[in-house]
Amino acid sequence: MIIRSKQRPQGRSGRSIVETMVTLTIAAIMLAVAVSMLHSLLRIEHSGTLHATQLMTRSRLASAFRNDVNRATAVELVPATEGEGQELLLSQTDREIRYRREQDRLLRLIIEDGKVTHRDTYRLREVVVEFLPPEGESQVAGLRLLSPGMKTAEQSSETAGPVQFAIDAAVGRRQQEVATRAATGTESDPRSEEATAQGTAP
Repeated sequence: MIIRSKQRPQGRSGRSIVETMVTLTIAAIMLAVAVSMLHSLLRIEHSGTLHATQLMTRSRLASAFRNDVNRATAVELVPATEGEGQELLLSQTDREIRYRREQDRLLRLIIEDGKVTHRDTYRLREVVVEFLPPEGESQVAGLRLLSPGMKTAEQSSETAGPVQFAIDAAVGRRQQEVATRAATGTESDPRSEEATAQGTAP
């Protein structure tokens, strides 16, 4: 007697090439999306950092400029020369302060006895610096940060665009306050002194 065993066919194990390719394709798409999102987040963070840095730089510049102009006895615009940019010269009782623009930065130079004793550098991105000395009876000096315009082939410098940031200060205001206090015999207010030093007064 012959006995025949019936064997059931075994199920297919593993994955086919098509299934593997589909899995890899989905994984690649998810990885590309994740990398793109990470790149966008890093770009936004970098842009936010630059914006915050520019705000801090402009705030420091405004404080120093107002304080310097308030303490100045005379303000003069010095034309640009070969190798040096345009300057705003502030004459004070014991020193001179020069604001000089150079490409993407603005220099603040304190000069005593003909020597530079202190230097501040304000890095300003994508702006054109404009100095406004007092004119006529006006005793107000100003500094403007303008949006850069288009540079044409006939122009050696950029044309100015809209004003981004404006700083105005009264020339000699500090000396006038000191003279007024001396004449009236009043004592100085520490809070007023601090506000003037920080450039909060115009």
